[in-house]
Amino acid sequence: SYTSYILDGGTHNDPLTNVSLPLPFPDVMQEFKVESSARPARYGIHPGAAVNAVTKSGGNELHGSLFNFFRNGALNARNFFADRQDTLRRNQFGGTAGGPVIKNRLFLFGGYQGTVNHSDPAVTQSFVPTAAMLAGDFTGAASAACNGGRAITLKGGFVNNKISPALFNSGTIKMATQFLPLGTEPCGLVQYGTPVKSNENQVLVRGDFQHTPRNSIFARMFVADYQNPSYYDGKNSLTTVTNGLDDRTTSIIAGDTFLIRPNIINSFRAVLARGRVVRQQNDKLYSPRDLGVNISEGIPHFTNLTVTNFFNVGNSPSAPFVSNQLQGSDDVDIVLGTHQISFGGTFMYSRLFGNSGLRANGQYTFNATNTGHALGDFLMGQPNTFVQGAIQIISGNLPYLGLYAQDNWRVTRHMNVTYGLRWEPYFPETHNRDQISHFSTADYIAGRRSQVFTNAPAGLSFVGDKGFPGRGPSEGSMKNFAPRIGLVWDPRGNGRETIRAAYGILYDQPLMYLNQQFPNNPPWGTVVTLNNPAGGFLDPWKGVAGGNPFPLPDPRPANITFPSNGTYINFPLDAPLAYVQQWNLSIQKQVGSWLVSGNYIGNKTTHLWSGYESNPALYIPGNCLTGSTTAACSTSSNIGSRRILSLLNPSAGASFGSILELDPGANATYNGMLLSTQRRFAGGVSVLAN
Repeated sequence: SYTSYILDGGTHNDPLTNVSLPLPFPDVMQEFKVESSARPARYGIHPGAAVNAVTKSGGNELHGSLFNFFRNGALNARNFFADRQDTLRRNQFGGTAGGPVIKNRLFLFGGYQGTVNHSDPAVTQSFVPTAAMLAGDFTGAASAACNGGRAITLKGGFVNNKISPALFNSGTIKMATQFLPLGTEPCGLVQYGTPVKSNENQVLVRGDFQHTPRNSIFARMFVADYQNPSYYDGKNSLTTVTNGLDDRTTSIIAGDTFLIRPNIINSFRAVLARGRVVRQQNDKLYSPRDLGVNISEGIPHFTNLTVTNFFNVGNSPSAPFVSNQLQGSDDVDIVLGTHQISFGGTFMYSRLFGNSGLRANGQYTFNATNTGHALGDFLMGQPNTFVQGAIQIISGNLPYLGLYAQDNWRVTRHMNVTYGLRWEPYFPETHNRDQISHFSTADYIAGRRSQVFTNAPAGLSFVGDKGFPGRGPSEGSMKNFAPRIGLVWDPRGNGRETIRAAYGILYDQPLMYLNQQFPNNPPWGTVVTLNNPAGGFLDPWKGVAGGNPFPLPDPRPANITFPSNGTYINFPLDAPLAYVQQWNLSIQKQVGSWLVSGNYIGNKTTHLWSGYESNPALYIPGNCLTGSTTAACSTSSNIGSRRILSLLNPSAGASFGSILELDPGANATYNGMLLSTQRRFAGGVSVLAN
């Protein structure tokens, strides 16, 4: 998100994703303002709009409100295309109260809103084993009616599209018979849904103290809770593809406004914001070991399995992400003759902690590789791929500093000019557990190896290696200066014509979630992919050289073994911040009872962060000699040997699979114009044309 959210003068953005934290409900809001395009130097952090909101405060009289908004499907008309009436049951209720504790000195204000939202689920369709399939009969499932008009024949020597149930896998049979509904004949269609039962609660409390006629102090706390539990009845695990949520946001701010002199005012704000986002799996869900699978499990009550084009089980396991944010800011405004001078700064420190076991229990994918029918592969326990990885632990810190000075100068009675400069040095996010690495193609070609992890492939370096940029993924920059200038001109001085123009440079601070992939890099978040594992569903690591590498030791020893075909994310060491140049021109002119206006806005984004695959598999056309046979040069089985690093060095290249590289070289532009005419009220008529 490019938008900065400010609540009561303090930051209100989530550092994890850069989007807004939950905003308070309307009954506790006093006012808000939205500014966009070449904003004054007072604003920074993100280059888009600035949404500035202020909460209500108490006064010398007691005031309050109560409200309730009720919606129910019984009161709604049926959608014309729906087969039944909706079952929505939504209740939004609450109230506010504010008044004096000490008249003219101390005031309190508070508010509460609750939202209960329940509804029956939308219908979802999947295809699961039927009674006939469980008995080994796939004649119906292989028919043209179940395969888009094309009948299939099972491969692998099965006669008449029938598989002996004695060949079925005990683990997948247990899953099909105990934790999946029985599919209807002949294709296995089942219809189901996940009920919506969400609850949200918001509480706001604010106190204002008029310390002296020149000094006012306030403090405000806002808490927002959201719960949407994971649904699973213990029988139909298809509903587990939807995660539950248990989220809480807490925002606390204290402020002091002091009138130093009649023409000088100082405003100080201190903010503590905490966000907790928890994806939840139902604790009734089974794990692979409950099905008899011989693997190490990183988390309980979680299975992730896909039968391509038929059904899925599991989505993401329980994973908490907690962000803490501290901010201190101070602004001074001085009026000197025709100048209104402002200067100040903001320091912010964000910390993120989280962990995820997305692949800790393995991810199974079944398709039609072995039997010609994906459900056949599933019942026989023959996955096409098995992927397992270590638990991912995130612990990062992100500092921010912004200093500014600006002047609003009334040049003449007809012209105002605003100009300023903001300085926003870039400090990359650091990792508390030093789980960060860098890959250099030049070091790879030269054969340079890490001194921190002695078995790491050539080209990789880590925190502690020579030349590594501290504890972050890239070097920072102290050269980020952002000038701003704006003009308002009334050329004739009669108030019937106005020209406005502005230009500014604004930098964008990266979201902390962007760095969360680094702990997935070996040796911390080693991810291994097994194609057609010899041990099948029940023992996927059977026959693998070195056996099952999980769980990995913590901390990782210096001589830890790195996997083949490792997957990495990588940043260039000199990755700059993205910045946006914004400019606009606006002309308004009154002609009689008509108002004619033209508004132009443009911007150019430079160093926009994107990504690309820096170790792709190159396509080699034609047939190649392999041993004593000739076969296609490019197949799905030789992707690794066709990757760029393998072509440079086949032996060393086997250590690297995909390398996703940050690319700060993208650009974007936008230009737009709005022309409008408006006839003011005359004779009871107003006309607007755009």
